[in-house]
Parts: sequence; C-alpha cells; structure tokens
Amino acid sequence: MPSAPRSANRIIATAVALMVLVCAVVGVLGWRLLSQEQALSDQQVRDRLQRTAEQIASKFTDRMQQLDAWLGANAHLATGGPPTLGGAIVVWLSNAGVHVAPLGRLLYYPVVAIPRRVEGGIPAEAMLNEARTLAKQGDVDGALSRYDNLSRLLGDTDLLVRENAITGGLMELLVRSDPTRSVYFEPAGAARLLVQAQLAQIASRLAPQTNPSGVPYRLLIQFERAQLLASSGRRQDAQDQARRLVSEMSSGRWTLDKTTFTFYDSAARRIAGLPPPPSARVAVAEQVGRLWSEWQTFQKSRPQSPTTRIWNTDPPLVALLNTNPDRLVALIVDGNSLPSLGLDLSAVGQNVGASVIDERGQLILGEQSSSTGVTVMRALTGAGLPWQLRLIEDAEQAGTMVRARRNYAITAFSVFVLLVAGACYAIARGVLREAKVGQLQGDFVSAVSHEFRSPLTALRQLTELLAQGRIQDESRRRVYFEVLSKETSRLHRLVEDLLDFGRMNAGRRRYQFETIDLSRLVEEAISEYHREADASGHRIEFAAHSEKLIVDADHEALNRVIRNLLENAVKYSPNAAVVWVETACEGRTALLRVRDEGIGVPPEEQSRIFEKFVRGEAAKRACIQGTGIGLSMVKEIVDAHHGRVTLHSDVGRGSTFIVELPLSPTHETRGA
Repeated sequence: MPSAPRSANRIIATAVALMVLVCAVVGVLGWRLLSQEQALSDQQVRDRLQRTAEQIASKFTDRMQQLDAWLGANAHLATGGPPTLGGAIVVWLSNAGVHVAPLGRLLYYPVVAIPRRVEGGIPAEAMLNEARTLAKQGDVDGALSRYDNLSRLLGDTDLLVRENAITGGLMELLVRSDPTRSVYFEPAGAARLLVQAQLAQIASRLAPQTNPSGVPYRLLIQFERAQLLASSGRRQDAQDQARRLVSEMSSGRWTLDKTTFTFYDSAARRIAGLPPPPSARVAVAEQVGRLWSEWQTFQKSRPQSPTTRIWNTDPPLVALLNTNPDRLVALIVDGNSLPSLGLDLSAVGQNVGASVIDERGQLILGEQSSSTGVTVMRALTGAGLPWQLRLIEDAEQAGTMVRARRNYAITAFSVFVLLVAGACYAIARGVLREAKVGQLQGDFVSAVSHEFRSPLTALRQLTELLAQGRIQDESRRRVYFEVLSKETSRLHRLVEDLLDFGRMNAGRRRYQFETIDLSRLVEEAISEYHREADASGHRIEFAAHSEKLIVDADHEALNRVIRNLLENAVKYSPNAAVVWVETACEGRTALLRVRDEGIGVPPEEQSRIFEKFVRGEAAKRACIQGTGIGLSMVKEIVDAHHGRVTLHSDVGRGSTFIVELPLSPTHETRGA
C-alpha cells in the first residue's frame, strides 16, 4: 500500500495545478475584458468632452470675431454693437485724450488735459490758502470752517454728476433724431464726444475746478481736511474723511494722472488704515498707460499692431485692439470676466472640471483640478489667444458603469475561484479519505489474515497429528480435541463477525426484537466469555442492577455488543487483571458500563474510535491484534436499537464504554 499516498499526492497536486491554471486563464481573460471595457468607456467620455470643448471654443471664437468687427466699425463710436459686457472696459485713445466706458472704471489716466482757466471764477486758491494759514496757527475749527465754505462754493453737486445728467439728456435727443443710432456703454459713446465742448463751457462758468497743477480743489479740500483732523488728534473723524476720499478717488470722480493718484491715494489710505487698491484695477490702469505709449509710437512709425494683447497679471488681462492713426479702441477684459466674452465654462455639465490655462500651464480661468480622469485639451488659437481649454471628467464619475461591471466581474470571478477551490478541496478530501480508507482496508485485510492464520494454523497442525495417529495418549487426544473445538469456535465467530459486518455495511442486517432482561443477557455473555478471559489472565466482575432492566432488543446482536466490549476491555488492558461490568437504570434508560484499566484512548482519537477499520495508534505500537470493526459494529447495533454508546477514557488509566438503551414499554409490568 505504500504507493497509495504517493498516488493521492499526485492527484492532489494535479487538481491544485488545474485549479491554478483555470483561475489564471479566467483571470487573464476577465482582466482583458475589463481593460477593453475601460478603454471603450474612456473613449466615449473623451468623445463627449471633445464635442463639448469644440462647442465652447467655437462659441468663444465667434464672439471674439464679432467684438473685433465691432471695434473696427466704431471709428466714430456712433454705431451699435453687441450687448453690454459685464466687467469689460472700453478705452478710446485719441488726440483729445483718453476716454473710458463705463465711467469710474479707471483709477488713473496716462494723460490728463488741464482745463483752461477762466477769470472771474471763485477765488478758490485764496480761500484754500486762508484755511491753511488758520491750520498753521492752530485754529482747527476755523480752518475746517473755511474748507467747508469752499466746498459749498464749489458746488454740492460735483462736475461728474452734472456731466452725467447733461449727457443723458443729449443721448435721448440723439436717439430720437435717428433711431438707428445707439450707444454701446452708458453714459459713454457718441454722446460723450459730442458734448465735450458744452461740458468745458459749463465747467468754466461754474468755477476753476482745479489748481494750477491740475489737482481738483475738492480733492485738495478733503485731503487737507483729513490731515488737519489727524494732526489735531481727531483720529476717528480723520479716518472717516480719508475713507470718503479713497472711495471718491476709486470711483473715478476725478480724472487724475498716475502721480497725483498714487500720492493722494497712498496718503489717504495711510490715514484711513486701508490696504492698497485692488491689484486688478491697478493692472488695468497700468496697461492703459502702455497702450497710450504704443499708440503714440504707432502714430509715428505705424508698425504692425496686434489685434489681441494678453497681460499676465493676476488675474490676467485680455485686450482686443483696433488701431489706426486717428484713434485706438481697446476692449479690456480681466480673467474673471472672460465668460462675458463667450468663454462660459459653466455649461460643461456635472462631474466635469473645466479650466483655461496659458502656454506655461498656469491657470487662467476655472478651478485647478487635482482629480484624475479623462482629459481633453482644445487650443483657443482661433480666438487669437495662445491658451488651451482643458476639460477633465472625474475618473470616479466617468467609470461608474465600468466600475459596476468590474465589481460584478470580480464578484463572479471570486465566486468561480471559490467554487473551483471548493471542488478541488472536495476532490482532495475525497482522494485523501479514499486513500485513508484504502490504507485502513489494507490494515483490515492484514489484521483479518492474521486473525485467520492463528486458528487455521492450530487446526492444521492438530488435525495432522490426529489424522496420522501420532497422538496415542487418550488424555492428550482429548486436550487436542478441545483445542480444535475452541479454535473452530473462534474461527466461526470471526467469520460470523465478518459476515455480520458486511451485512451491516450493506444495510441488509435484519434485527429480531424481543423483550430481554439486560442484566441477565450481560450475565450470559460474561459466562460465555469467562473461559477466554481466564485464559488471558483476566477476571470479570459484574454488578447487576437490583431490578430487571427490560429492553426491546435482538438477542444475538446485543450479545455481540457485550462480547465485543468485553473482548476490547480484555485485549487493551494487558497489565490489568480485572474488567468491571455494571448494569444500571437512569430514568427510562438502561445502562451498561464496561470499564478497564488498560492503555486508554487519546482524546484526539476518541471521536474516530467507532469508525470502521480504525484502530488506536497505541494498540498498533503495542502489537495488539484486532480487525478494527468491533467497536464499529457496537455503534451500528446500538444505533439500530435507538440507543447511544459513549466513551470516557484517560491515557494510561483505562477506558469506560457506556451503552444506553431505552427501556421497553413493558418494563414496569415485567420488572414487577
């Protein structure tokens, strides 16, 4: 039988190899399928993003071309144009100066025309000097009074308000006279240029609004008033006055050059405790100054002038230019107002990150996306910008269906692997059990052969002696005949055990139940086995229950149970001379206990001791003969009688087998 384990190992190894191979093939095919699904999903997302990017870029390009055409057509700023652009600034540069629409969007101008002074106006300079003198003399209230009087004389309604009112009236008259004419930015447009002369005359009639250096008197009044309040310790009043001055300067109330604005704005902010002006507005004013310088150069040399200009400020500025010798018109938009030019990123849909980046990869518009996914880039060169539109669809959202399929495939693959592993385990276990059963059957055949050989050898030898007449002594002949009878009975019992075991194993064993006194049956079985026990040097002590224990049982089968337990107790207690047998009653259950002080059964073998062909390792090491079917037959017979057999054993201290059988319904009457 040594080849059986090797065959089993080969079968197990083959099963494991097949399982690994099948799982590997299925895994590779599944992975390729999932990869193809992912690639297809990514391509579908990419196509959708490309269509969206193309729509955004096309709309933006068309809008830029419309604006460029409008700029070229507005040589005299009297033709209609596209709707108002939120956040955009239109700048006209001409020999008459710099004009901005909407008003108040430019902090300072590259060039400021000093208005012609008219005699007979309010003596503002003299009153201002009087207020300064009182301030130097420490008369704070008097100086403040002079400042307030001068402010009232100059007019509570400043020139800008008057200008807007007059401009609005002229615009209405202009539209009534020619309904086809309109204005692009209120209150700017053609009306503003048409009323410049009237406004200058109104300003000269009102009063000289600026000092000889071109600084508006009202600005000087508010600034000097804030300084006087600060120097006199009235800090809160000074801060309020300085804040009003900063607000009016930032609103574009006065047309100031860079030097004047920078000086008075920084000084007023220092008094008010305000931060510097917004960098975006400063950047716009700076770029208008550069455009003025470029236009002056264009008038002299007329180089090729670009139609689009980009300034990398924060946020970046984009300017659409239209230049000729008479004027330069620029539409300036900062990065935050690019959606007004048609670059609207809000229409990309959910789960899509949209942004515009420059040629260096710096973010212009949108949000910096840190997610990974399908990315599409679209150049905006058609709109005259060296930027790129970037759309990113989040990988988590883009692959929802693919993830669902992947999870399903992984689940199916896991179930498949588990099924294959379970099948391989079942096969391996079956092979191992078959190998083990084969080994047990081999041991059983060997043990049975040995069991048969001993009586057959004795029968053959004694038969030959008697047949040849070599035994003349009658007493010896009688002894030999007794031995022959004993060995024949032993051989007969062995054959009957094997036949009975075969019938039980095949399920063909039939039991003839009858009412039996268990104590009496045990006593009979002990009496039958008494001679064999004495021959092996053992003594059986029996303690019967005080009353009859009536059970429904097969006499022969139950006798076999008792005999097998007695043989087992005698066989496995070679160093103990006594075997104890006891019958008892617990409730409606009759008990049979067979106890010995033999070698015992280890705990790990107790659960298998009633299986067929199983013999303890200690018995094998002690060379105790046996077939391994005795206890299996005991359990089979007891189960057929609706009972139970249990074992309590300690290694080296012996074993106790307990058979529990239900009492017969006639126990009460028969026992009495």
